[in-house]
Amino acid sequence: MQKLIFPGSFDPITLGHLDIIKRAAKTFPYSNIIVAVAFNQDKKHFFSGEERLSMIEKSIKEINLENVEVVIVEGIVSKYILENDINIVIRSFRNNTDIENERIIESFTKKTANVETIFFTTEPEHSTTSSSLVRLLVSSGFVEKIEDIVPTSVFKCLMENTCK
Repeated sequence: MQKLIFPGSFDPITLGHLDIIKRAAKTFPYSNIIVAVAFNQDKKHFFSGEERLSMIEKSIKEINLENVEVVIVEGIVSKYILENDINIVIRSFRNNTDIENERIIESFTKKTANVETIFFTTEPEHSTTSSSLVRLLVSSGFVEKIEDIVPTSVFKCLMENTCK
């Protein structure tokens, strides 16, 4: 069975992320899609890895995706790819700035793990959505403003302050 990995910090997962996951699962129905909660040393994460993993699992369960699993990857994603015989990396971009950053990551992953990357473009309705925006709204007390940009389970836990 072919294995694909969609790595990201998902801090927290947004509807844009979830759309990419759904489209990858539909595009590769007989493959195992691994959503990898990764740690970026340059970022101060808002949620722990376990909290992010839980939010993603609940979001995937809401839409009943059976060929998707969620893992936490500590350390470099390329090492995880090599250790787990991953065939393809899934990445996405919203705009020109993302394209430049994603090309750098693609080049690094190809050099270190010798795998191909498939890019999904973000649907227009998600093109301005980011986890950074969600964190800003949540930390500024505007949780109610994120209902249309995060999965239902994430919105609920943020509204009830039960994610952390």
